[in-house]
Amino acid sequence: MAANLNFRLCTLTIILITSMTLSSLMVTCAPISDELSQALKSAEDTVIKVAASTAAGLDGDLLDGESDDDSDLESECGASMCPGRTCASQQRSESLLQQIKDNAERLGHELMCKIDPVESAKYGGIPIMHRGPLQSSSKDVAEVASFLLFKEWTEAFEATMKATTSTGKAWMMKAAITNISDISQLDDLYNFFMNHYTIHNEVLPSSTGLAAALDTSSSENLPEGFWERDNATDPFLSIDQRWNDDNIFAQSRLMATNPLQIQRVTGASESDIGMSWSKLSPLLNKAFNWQEEVRTVVGMDISQAIATHRLYVLDFPLLAQVTADPHATSAFAGKKMLAPIALFAATSNQSAPFVAIAIQLGRNNTAPVYTPRSGYFWWTIAKMYVNSADGLVSQISHHLVNAHLVSEAFAASTCRELLSDHPVHALLSPHFQGLIGINTQGFALLTSPEGAVTKIAGFGYEGMGELINLTYTQWTWNHTDFIHDLKKRGMYGGHESNQEICRNCQKLLYYPYRDDGLLLHRKIQSYVTEYIDHYYCTDQDVVMDSSIQHWSQYISSSHVNKGFPASINSKAVLTDVLIRIIWVNSVHHAILNFPVKEFGSYVPAIAYTLRKSPYEWAADDEEIAKASPTNNKIFLKILPDLFVAVNQTATASQLASLRLHGLFEDTGSFESQFSKQLTARYRSDLVDTANPTSVQSIIALRNKRRRRRGLLAYRYMQPKFMPNSIVI
Repeated sequence: MAANLNFRLCTLTIILITSMTLSSLMVTCAPISDELSQALKSAEDTVIKVAASTAAGLDGDLLDGESDDDSDLESECGASMCPGRTCASQQRSESLLQQIKDNAERLGHELMCKIDPVESAKYGGIPIMHRGPLQSSSKDVAEVASFLLFKEWTEAFEATMKATTSTGKAWMMKAAITNISDISQLDDLYNFFMNHYTIHNEVLPSSTGLAAALDTSSSENLPEGFWERDNATDPFLSIDQRWNDDNIFAQSRLMATNPLQIQRVTGASESDIGMSWSKLSPLLNKAFNWQEEVRTVVGMDISQAIATHRLYVLDFPLLAQVTADPHATSAFAGKKMLAPIALFAATSNQSAPFVAIAIQLGRNNTAPVYTPRSGYFWWTIAKMYVNSADGLVSQISHHLVNAHLVSEAFAASTCRELLSDHPVHALLSPHFQGLIGINTQGFALLTSPEGAVTKIAGFGYEGMGELINLTYTQWTWNHTDFIHDLKKRGMYGGHESNQEICRNCQKLLYYPYRDDGLLLHRKIQSYVTEYIDHYYCTDQDVVMDSSIQHWSQYISSSHVNKGFPASINSKAVLTDVLIRIIWVNSVHHAILNFPVKEFGSYVPAIAYTLRKSPYEWAADDEEIAKASPTNNKIFLKILPDLFVAVNQTATASQLASLRLHGLFEDTGSFESQFSKQLTARYRSDLVDTANPTSVQSIIALRNKRRRRRGLLAYRYMQPKFMPNSIVI
């Protein structure tokens, strides 16, 4: 009891000294901002209140004043309970001392790590972090800047920019052309970047050797690239020759730059899943015989195909609402963007498990419809418009908004509300490294009025802003839930773990995003669960952690009415929240970003702008009749010009060529041996190729089987290439 009394007296002394220090700051400091002055005053009021409650022997929301008996304290903790926390009361006492000790750090973080309403207003209300001057001590500035900007990232990003510019100039000098006269020139552009522009992603060169290592004037100086080209049978080796292949077109909906858009067509009994036929059919061309077309491909009528889970649709409702910038490079400058609708079918054919049925070029019931029987030219441009729309929505809606931008509130609150030694801060901080840096630099270099994305995107600067706003308007916290998203789109059925699928339904045999994603999601789920179980004994421990409550409150108040919990009342809820944040900042971002190098770098495969509308072609044009797999020259009238094509290839290569730390790599944020050992164990579970049950080994085996069946391998979920955070 005497020891406990001494502890209380010591605590009270520290509190009073801290209060006096804060008061002196208010009086003697050089002129400081009103914001800092108010923050200091608030902190002074807080510590005085805590001092009063401590002196009275009360809880004060931080100390447990129920017992002065250390034996009772030990009994309350329990020997068998989670070792990461001694017990709630003891933890709260330690938390008080830590908060007082680091009060200046907290004040600095609150001033810098905050959502800026002015910046947010520029992006349709998406909570964007403050980008202004840092108003705090040099120590705070250094620590917070390290958390937010990450020096290693800065060096790497500058290197990618240099490499992009050098490689683009090198190809232009080599090609010596002023316009594209043959698609083979785009083949050459693509292969030049694939072979000559690479950034080493396992271990970055030291800063002193960075420039030399990335000198693109000689391919001998280039380090190893990000993506493996496994062997001569890998379909990616010939993507420039197979860009118009129907099987690759269909498979790309399930594994390329946007595996998140495809939905199953559903009936009345599943109206809240996928896209119901009652919503889809009014959008379809009334004059086209959809029943006959589905019967030809699937072997049954539409109602049977829907009932047996065979019918799928690709739809772009947000893109249909976007008006392209009057100065955009596409055929729709100053007009509404073309938003196609594509119908697909799941089959039992192991080599062609997913096939295209028809494409409608417009989201209205008079738009033209094309099928593989419409002729080579018409079917090709229909697929080009689908690829273009899919690429734009992927990179702006799913990638920029649903990964880069929505995550700023998570990073801001973690930096602002959780001290650096808080277990949740230690867990999350590696997943935010580089986020604010790339968002700040990326906005200026890519999405500004003169940025690269503005130049290559068919809707231009104003249209891009419109799509950003529309996307965030529809975004909710549920979008961060991998399993919920699969089920909502009707894409979870067919996986072996789903017991609810009907007996006569056709399983979707090939959906690498789902199948490989479930492996990674389970590992993240298990890792976070074990981590939280170590640091929180009971649900009450979570409730009593005021830092976590402030953290969730700040995120909830930033993402207004988006479904993020304003308070976290259980370990299960906290675990779920952390799983989602880690997923978005690692896997979700990676599977949208890195396929761009393989697909988006080759302009015919995905052209983000198309210069000629399908409505501009005369049906009797002689060139249309001549179009064939060996005569693709006519498509140069639709594809971007030389300037845009080079910008697209360079930008896509840059965006998909940088990774700094892998998922579950220890980046130095952990202090406890438990956290370090847990992370190392899960890292091994992911990447240990000597272990046949590791995620890397399982996915590698799956990819071999996919290639044997003539299907595209899926590299983007491989743990050895999976980044920890959004760095590019």
